[in-house]
Amino acid sequence: NAAQGQVWKTYEKQAQDDRYAAADCVILLDSTHVSVQSTGQGSFVICKAVKVQTLKGALENRDLKYDYDPLTAAAEFRKVTIHHADGSLTKVDVSQTCDYAAPARAIYWGARQIMIGLGALLPGDIIDYEIEKKGFTYALLGGLPEDESRFIPPMRGQFYDIVPFWAEEPTVRKVYKVVIPMEKDMQFQFYQGECASSVRFEDGKK
Repeated sequence: NAAQGQVWKTYEKQAQDDRYAAADCVILLDSTHVSVQSTGQGSFVICKAVKVQTLKGALENRDLKYDYDPLTAAAEFRKVTIHHADGSLTKVDVSQTCDYAAPARAIYWGARQIMIGLGALLPGDIIDYEIEKKGFTYALLGGLPEDESRFIPPMRGQFYDIVPFWAEEPTVRKVYKVVIPMEKDMQFQFYQGECASSVRFEDGKK
């Protein structure tokens, strides 16, 4: 479950493999858990743990950023903790999060970005953070209400998401879990690659 704390510790030993030794940083776990309501609105818990291995990796990860589309979603950091090599912890104040218009180039979608600064990092530090998001992922240019109902897809009852499984940084494990009402069906397709998938039934949902 993506909402469980420090599940990344299971994969920390795997990150000591020679395949990861030369990397500036290693993603121990990139996990997304989505609970879908009957309306099609999704509640996301995104958990990520990143191990810094070099000074370059420390510089690249001193700011955490996450993009979202305010037309269809809202996102916020709920927890950010730095686990130091000596066993000590630093809890980052998430109230210091900045929310601003995301950098754009040729096409201006009105996307936004949340960012939080972590301060100085050192090799051996592990950044463990959690983001909560609600809404859905779909390309819309406008025409939606500005209240909470904008998080419900225009085709009410349908849920959409686009899940990139590629990663620029070496990644030990990436997980995407979506929980839907039992009466709904799911369609999905992988492009340019393969992933292991399974279906389970729990507590009247699948």
